[in-house]
Amino acid sequence: MGRFIGDFLSLFGREKSALMVTIVKACMWAVLLAGICLNAMAAEVGCYRDDVMAALSTTLIASPAVSSSETALKAGFRVSLKPLTMARSIGRIRMVIGEVKAASTPGPRFWSEFSWPANHPDAYVEVETLNGDRKRYDFFGDWALFRFLEQARITPETVTSGQAQFDFGGLQVTYQIKTATAAQFNVLQKLSDYPCSASMP
Repeated sequence: MGRFIGDFLSLFGREKSALMVTIVKACMWAVLLAGICLNAMAAEVGCYRDDVMAALSTTLIASPAVSSSETALKAGFRVSLKPLTMARSIGRIRMVIGEVKAASTPGPRFWSEFSWPANHPDAYVEVETLNGDRKRYDFFGDWALFRFLEQARITPETVTSGQAQFDFGGLQVTYQIKTATAAQFNVLQKLSDYPCSASMP
């Protein structure tokens, strides 16, 4: 390759050869940078996609021949949450995930079930303290439920249930958490292995 470039440049004068060397180097850098960008894009597009879809699918239909969107529609992922403990300064937690709304207070606590995919997938959690301060945490896109759940430190108790501990601005909240299948619960414990950029849908 080097000999070819040398023979090619010999066809030009010294000044033109220097210019051609500069152009060739610029082209090589452009190709290198393009490759790096493409690799980064490929890695980002992979977030929560085919690697994890098979585990989410209760019918194990995920395959290279099935698009992620088609697989998602059949995944039937369900996760249920029930408040277990919360910081004493918390007055209320309002959680909206997809089309399901759930509120938690220091009083009686109940299970709430969230399904994915949802027609309105965005999610948010609003934490209100006893002195009236509020802080809201938003999670957007088709993968909002998983963006929310990846914030938790999940400790298993059975193959389909355990505890999920969240830190909302220094306020600790622990939920009981359970899924429809053992494979789905296993995915929840490994969400950090599939980081999803906020720019992804």
